[in-house]
Amino acid sequence: MENIQLKNHSGENEVAKTTNVASRKKRKRDESPYLKIRSKAANIFRNQIDKSVKTKKMSIERALDKVISGDYTKSRFLAEFRANVDMLLDSKRFEKDCKQHKLKPFNAATHIVFDGASKIELVLKNGLYPNYSTRLTELVEPLFTEEDLQKASTVISTQAETVDD
Repeated sequence: MENIQLKNHSGENEVAKTTNVASRKKRKRDESPYLKIRSKAANIFRNQIDKSVKTKKMSIERALDKVISGDYTKSRFLAEFRANVDMLLDSKRFEKDCKQHKLKPFNAATHIVFDGASKIELVLKNGLYPNYSTRLTELVEPLFTEEDLQKASTVISTQAETVDD
């Protein structure tokens, strides 16, 4: 029986090959605190049996408690949440869809924003009914009041003005 030795004809040594594999691993993308809170809240809510608005609110509160640190506050989260709600409310089509299904646009928008940016885009592109036809009754009660979101937005803009001065 003949003893066969395999040779590396590529010109690379084995040590270099293993280090290249390690450097090709994907780096984890830094996520904004807003997205961390929103996705953590969605995951918490997804695992609950009770799918009520109260449970959705509690999942947001729990996610806020786990993620908030440093200068990122609940008010800042609510201000960013408000900006996304406003994006939906700026759409005449969204407003028309809500009225057609006897929903208050603000209330429905809070739930759609909770579901994420992809749902916001789908609703703006395709309308409310194709994306939420089986869940329209869930969109009746708001997650936050207009006053809560407005107050958070004014707190953030007031803080920004004091920083600029």
